[in-house]
Amino acid sequence: MPIIKKYTDLIILLLLVLVLILLLIIFTDMHVAKINRNIQQTAIIQL
Repeated sequence: MPIIKKYTDLIILLLLVLVLILLLIIFTDMHVAKINRNIQQTAIIQL
């Protein structure tokens, strides 16, 4: 069963990469939302 072992490692690696990508998307989304909120606050202050 070495073939299954090889594919298991590959699947685990792919899942890890997928989770890292999802985390990156979530963090960048939160960061962009924070920047947008700051921009809105400065725009309100300037009015």
